[in-house]
Amino acid sequence: MKYLKIPNFITEDERESISSFFNEYKYSSNNIILTTALDLVKYDDLTEDVNAKIWSLILEGDSELQEQGRSLMIDISKRIKDSFNFNDNIFFNRPPRGLPFLLECQIGHGLRQHTDPVHSSDCSDAIYDLPADWDLMRGNILINKPAGGGSLYLTDEQGIKHEISLEERELILFSASMIPHEVSNVEGNKTRLMYVTSIGVERASIENLNYLHQSS
Repeated sequence: MKYLKIPNFITEDERESISSFFNEYKYSSNNIILTTALDLVKYDDLTEDVNAKIWSLILEGDSELQEQGRSLMIDISKRIKDSFNFNDNIFFNRPPRGLPFLLECQIGHGLRQHTDPVHSSDCSDAIYDLPADWDLMRGNILINKPAGGGSLYLTDEQGIKHEISLEERELILFSASMIPHEVSNVEGNKTRLMYVTSIGVERASIENLNYLHQSS
């Protein structure tokens, strides 16, 4: 199980800007909200009338502030790819959903264990169509850390879960299509907000990356 963490990948000003954008525009009808299929909500909440507890937001719309938010998120995505010499190669079958987005787990909720599909033939909701032998990398940055819970877990090849501690502004890079991952339920009075970008990478290239560290 390989992953990389880099602390303070974005500035505090950038973190505050992203958090402000999200809180101001998450309920706007101009946004594209990718939210909460039932299987993403904690199990005891699986009812037909469940309210959205996990928000994914792509800043759309034409206001100046939204344009600043969208530009900042794309700039950070390019920064991640440039830092590791990744080509800007990813194939979308449902644009603009492949753009960087913001994912909020509200209090009492997290994400069940899953891997992300790389092709629409594997999952009708897949937003990527990657070639054979490519993986979907995630470059995620913690924007708002909750008071408790909201922990990221990655599962290794032996099926053992590893808790990966993250601090605000810290980048984690891992193969979301190969490594099962989950987020525990958020506790306390503060939601968990994560910046998420998507990177298509040839699997052979991932195996040869010496800056991805093997977990202990």
